[in-house]
Amino acid sequence: LAAGIGAVGGALAAQPAGAAGVDPVELGQQNQTETSTRVTASGALSDGLFGEATNGSATSSAWGVRGETDSVNGYGVYGRNRTSNGATVGVHGVASSPDGTGVEGTADGTRSATGRGPVGVFGHVVGVVNGRGVLGQVTSPDSEAAGVFGEAIEKGWGVTGLGADDDAGGGVLGICATGDGRGVNAVHQGGGIALEAQSIGGVGAVVGGTVAALRLGPSSGAPAAGTETHSFGELYVDQQTRQLWYCTASGTPGTWAQLSLPSLRAVTPFRVYDSRFGDGPLRLGSTRIVSVADSIDIVTGATLATDAVPTGAVAVTFNLTVFSTVGDGFVAATPGDATSFGTASVNWSGAGRVVGNATLVNLDASRRMKIFIGGTPGAQVGFTVDVTGFLL
Repeated sequence: LAAGIGAVGGALAAQPAGAAGVDPVELGQQNQTETSTRVTASGALSDGLFGEATNGSATSSAWGVRGETDSVNGYGVYGRNRTSNGATVGVHGVASSPDGTGVEGTADGTRSATGRGPVGVFGHVVGVVNGRGVLGQVTSPDSEAAGVFGEAIEKGWGVTGLGADDDAGGGVLGICATGDGRGVNAVHQGGGIALEAQSIGGVGAVVGGTVAALRLGPSSGAPAAGTETHSFGELYVDQQTRQLWYCTASGTPGTWAQLSLPSLRAVTPFRVYDSRFGDGPLRLGSTRIVSVADSIDIVTGATLATDAVPTGAVAVTFNLTVFSTVGDGFVAATPGDATSFGTASVNWSGAGRVVGNATLVNLDASRRMKIFIGGTPGAQVGFTVDVTGFLL
């Protein structure tokens, strides 16, 4: 134990007698000018130094082991694992209270001219396969529990990892064995950056996965329609249209280029609407909302398949057929949220006509189109909608 065993809060006791034949060791207040104090123990479950504090309160703190050092490159508390095998630990801290901390390190100094800066807890692995400088393990069912918790009150980094100069080194390694867990989880509670990766002379981040290398979480609406401030280089996924955007210039909301365009998926034609099943003819002066989400039976009108046109589809190609016409007129297909139309989709002249046309129309967010009718007084018509493809 290097210089800096400093003060031992209250009393400091070793593991109780009888544990692997190790006798208790008790130390009182240590002289802060002392340069070295060593407590040695051997055997299974033995402790070189064991500290327990039980006299803490809501207004005062107690330490099982507390170490301070004023020396350059010194350690307040130093633990070393000398064994070559087994799950041994240099320094082990256990917290049994709800908000307790097993091992806490606080750094309140400033960076030296050549140093790495003040470090609260420093873990160092030298020449050991699968060694960990700092290992945090959570066995609590509490979703807020943390194996390693780093907090930066002002500037600085909550957790900093420094890897070796070869391919096998890693500054921070996060491993998760549960299906819905995270190896490393980064959360920013304000408007800053939750996770940042930089390389001085190489690649900032390499990602890979069996299912997918990377998944971008969707956002609501197109970025160009928002009021947030964005920066050059950002990627954005529109949850409604499933489109990927790239920020080409910083600003509010910035300048954006669409990287992913909807693609046409041709399908075996299926019917999604027939006015003979429920709604009846479309009459002059009215409109008709048509959902294209589900396919229907052409004989009975019963639903055959839900989401035949999937969520996220922005347009459909379809055949619009009119029948049982009355008078002269036309119908116009528009997005479901449209309030007007500009062109006709199908025209007819005279009664009892059957006329069809293939066309394309954008959908609203609910996968719907709207059919308008125009024509001579008293004009009316029945119609069907058969989908031949969709844009997604």
